[in-house]
Amino acid sequence: MDKVKVNTSLLCKIRRKRKIKYENRIFHNDWTEKYAFIERNNKPMCLICNIELAHNKTCNVKRHYETKHKQFSEEYPLCSNYRKNKIELLKTKNKNQQLNISSYSQESINTTEASFVIAWNIARGKHPYTDGEFVKQNISDVLSVLDPSNSKIQRLVSQIPISRHTTERRISKISIDVEQQLLNDLKNCEAFSLAVDESTDIQDKPQMAVFVRYVTSDVIVKEELLDLVELKDTTRGVDIKEALDKALLKANVPINKLEDHYLLNFDHYVLNFVVK
Repeated sequence: MDKVKVNTSLLCKIRRKRKIKYENRIFHNDWTEKYAFIERNNKPMCLICNIELAHNKTCNVKRHYETKHKQFSEEYPLCSNYRKNKIELLKTKNKNQQLNISSYSQESINTTEASFVIAWNIARGKHPYTDGEFVKQNISDVLSVLDPSNSKIQRLVSQIPISRHTTERRISKISIDVEQQLLNDLKNCEAFSLAVDESTDIQDKPQMAVFVRYVTSDVIVKEELLDLVELKDTTRGVDIKEALDKALLKANVPINKLEDHYLLNFDHYVLNFVVK
């Protein structure tokens, strides 16, 4: 029988990794009293310097304590009331820090959401991006009249990011999200119809607006603008049909939900596409 060669170094590495992975390393409660450590995110964290260690190993915890905080044992002897009170104080301080971080994170989320709300209304009202600062100043002035003692709200309003460039980025993200929601609705809708309106812009160039009306799975009828397509110099029926096909292909619209095909009704260059 042929002998099978075994890579012993590879086996050792696998065993070592397996040992580390499956070794029963848990946080020991007595580390808090002995070494001023608590458990955070399944890792030991030093209450004195707020450093987290990689593993729940007694040797690592002890080494850190004796190397970094040797004077702590001298100032607060083990098993003394001074030490217990100091550790409780450190635990309370750490807890308050975590609450402050959580509160700050929530405030940051709220001010960002407020920024999106202002940008959304600026886009819907077709106002310039610079109006964001104007709206923000108005909110601050109104709040100072209605609730002058509420300094927290005033502070949050002042932190709303709504500069011209920020508003531009917000509107771009909103546009992408609205488009994606519409495409998802069309993909999951029960049925839909199309309508197009051909007109000219302020430079007298022909363009076509493509609208969709669809029924959601909750039997709610919605109507949205799908696309605004630039047409060629001529606006014959074949040109409109070609531009419409490109718009539907670009949006990946499920044409099969128009059943067999759509009907074209010409009326002053307005084409209505309905489910047959």
